[in-house]
Amino acid sequence: MGDSRNRLSLALATAVSCLAGAVVLVDASERQSGWEAQPASPLARTEVAAGKAGRYFWVVGGFGEAAAPSAEVERYDPRTGEWTLMPPLPITLNHAGVFGYRGKPYVFGGFVDAPLAGAGDASSRLFRWDGENGWTELASAPAGRAAFAIGRIGRRVYVAGGAVGTAAKSTRLDVYDLRRDRWREGPPMSVAREHLAGAVAGRPGRRLLYAIGGRDFYGGANYRTVERFNPRTGRWRRLADTRVGHGGFGAVGVGRRVVVMGGEAPGSSAAGTIPDVEIYGPHRKRWRGLPDMPTPRHGLGVVARRKRVFAIEGGTVTFVGISNLVESLRLGR
Repeated sequence: MGDSRNRLSLALATAVSCLAGAVVLVDASERQSGWEAQPASPLARTEVAAGKAGRYFWVVGGFGEAAAPSAEVERYDPRTGEWTLMPPLPITLNHAGVFGYRGKPYVFGGFVDAPLAGAGDASSRLFRWDGENGWTELASAPAGRAAFAIGRIGRRVYVAGGAVGTAAKSTRLDVYDLRRDRWREGPPMSVAREHLAGAVAGRPGRRLLYAIGGRDFYGGANYRTVERFNPRTGRWRRLADTRVGHGGFGAVGVGRRVVVMGGEAPGSSAAGTIPDVEIYGPHRKRWRGLPDMPTPRHGLGVVARRKRVFAIEGGTVTFVGISNLVESLRLGR
């Protein structure tokens, strides 16, 4: 824990130094080809969790002004561009996960406070939004966890890697049964990592979980590792590496394809953020580049509607930056 705190303290000092020496400006007239600005969110945050439930995107938790942990919840209608502030979560959360089932959003895990105040203090709690009845708490996972990969396939939810309990990184897979409200442990990944991202993609009835990238600790090298879990066989398979390493980033499935974007690499630039966007298709079985993010960010939410992928909020500077930016990229065939 002492070494972890020292790394975090050094990271904070480095990030503050970056803020003092560099200001990130965005000119809407110079956006990357194919990207479009969308209505900004009401809140500026980083380390949020985001997912789609029904027609809406849900964005939860993270850090706001002065790195204050947040319980705030926003709902976005991508058809109209309208944002709505929803009732907050029962607890503050960052580095959590969001998924949708039968039109309702679920929020799982995450750190419950600021990293410097409690590194490794992760939640095992699961919440569901029940409309007028507010947030309902469901069965807790076997262990608290944060900064993981998450995805729903049918009536089961898969949570892979991340910080689990007191372990800074893990290969662990936990599976939640939505009908039985019950957790069980599944077969582990081969590579332990945290700050990875998850996506679900594939044909209906044959969807797969992707666990992508990640790292060992803040400031460490980002992984290019990609593993895919098949729930029908219960096996993991190693796939082609991403073109660049990503950590603290976002990913989403779009049909049979997977898109990843952003992240952070302290020391790689004044801001320490990653602009790269990549896409994986099952036919080519490799990653190829898409237009860079116009505003590189880490700790962002990445959600898709049809063939348009949205980059929501996130930090424009590693570790401490926040934003309320929303930008989208339309994918080709």
